[in-house]
Amino acid sequence: MRRRRRTTHDTPMTYDSITSDIDAYNASSDGPADTAEHSPVMVHNVVGTAKVLCSSLPFDLQLIHSILPNSTFKKKKFAAITIRLFDPHCTVLLFASGKMVLTGCRDFLLCVLATHKVIAILRRAIPCVDFECSIIQIQNIVGHVDMDLDLHNIDLELFYKHYNIECTFQRSMFPGLVYRAQNSNVVMLIFGSGRVVITGGKCLQSINAAWQTLRAKLQAFLQPALRKTESVKKKRTATA
Repeated sequence: MRRRRRTTHDTPMTYDSITSDIDAYNASSDGPADTAEHSPVMVHNVVGTAKVLCSSLPFDLQLIHSILPNSTFKKKKFAAITIRLFDPHCTVLLFASGKMVLTGCRDFLLCVLATHKVIAILRRAIPCVDFECSIIQIQNIVGHVDMDLDLHNIDLELFYKHYNIECTFQRSMFPGLVYRAQNSNVVMLIFGSGRVVITGGKCLQSINAAWQTLRAKLQAFLQPALRKTESVKKKRTATA
């Protein structure tokens, strides 16, 4: 009877709670846009937070570390235990207060799955304590765009002259230009080659909207790349 109670209590994850988290996210104003699949922005890191409710707080992180083999905990250096998951592939920071920080996920769904997987691991490791998930939120989305300029590049100095209020640019120290729009929290790092790193957004709508606005501005500052055109001419003469 004890084994049966433990197995029923150690259900890997409750799908009702997972779908409720996703439905709540989609129903909110910050949910994913329908046109996100057609966006040129490639998301490669989503930072999320979650709250774990427990019948006994604060967590005994030293006990959890001794139970979990894929965790590291050094109390003198950092106040959280680091848990590494392989499916989904992400890193979770668990604090004694029950707060979790998830990094390395590619989308919100993987954040939800990782959160419930950690809770399932805690339920199996400590069967005498009840664990529940409260709220899962996205705090930051990091992505990039490759503009595919071919024989052109971006004149960052000229762009900085026109939008110096919203930009930070020091070529002698760093080759990229930092662009901060006044009406958005999204920050974009622009390189002359056409690669743009985007961060600071909490939803795909803000990321896509900020990029579309910046893309329209960058079109006016494209210039021919002399090195590329010369190399192409040499290749053509050699083949002829």
